[in-house]
Amino acid sequence: MSDAREGSRLFYTQVARVDRREHAVDRYFKLAESFGAALRDLRFAIPTGDQPPRFDAFPGFVVLHPYARGRNKSIGANVILEFCRALAPARVVVVGKSGRRFPAPENCVDLTNQTTLLQLVWLLRAAAFVISVDSGPMHVAAAVTTNLVSIHTWTDPRRVGPYNDAATIWKNGKLFRVADLKSATDLRKGRKFLREDVGPIADLALQRAGKTAAGVNSSPDLTSVIPSEVEGSRRRNLKGNFNGIPRLMLGMTKCVVSK
Repeated sequence: MSDAREGSRLFYTQVARVDRREHAVDRYFKLAESFGAALRDLRFAIPTGDQPPRFDAFPGFVVLHPYARGRNKSIGANVILEFCRALAPARVVVVGKSGRRFPAPENCVDLTNQTTLLQLVWLLRAAAFVISVDSGPMHVAAAVTTNLVSIHTWTDPRRVGPYNDAATIWKNGKLFRVADLKSATDLRKGRKFLREDVGPIADLALQRAGKTAAGVNSSPDLTSVIPSEVEGSRRRNLKGNFNGIPRLMLGMTKCVVSK
């Protein structure tokens, strides 16, 4: 591609012209088009997934994916515990791969290092809401639900954020719908995600999760475990959307997928 790093484009006989400010999915679409691929009728299936052993989908739960390989993209144990506290008494299911540990509170199910990829997909589908740092699992979540907040510390969500207009991103202490990112400013610079940033995301998660009872999606809702007073407080519109699920770039493998 024309924006390839370290001058690697100079060693190719054919270069796909891309805008480095575009989302990674759009850039890779242009790479495919340069080979003559027609993208209008793409169909890619994300599997239903496998339910983890001895895990009950009821009552409803929030998935928290706090880990990433990139520098300063993960959130610390103190922030994980603050999410559990802010979302209580709702269940919080922590997923991902990490060598770090934290003392799981009563409302937390710690599945760190305990799920297969298919089990992770199942949990993301079944969750009433997903909170994730910028990572591969976040992109999977963006393909199967609109009830998602993606946390971006130093990465630019316009280039690598969820490819789903109805999803939400956190950046520099503010929440944005993906559909509104074009008008946002100062998204390239970032800062660390702090305990003080948890509250608005937890409020949004509880608010959105309560709407599942009205049939917004088929995930188990949290209304049975959230007191009414707490409940009260608390896509990219793509051409080629299929069953309400957008195409996305699965960042870890650079595969284009869709439901």
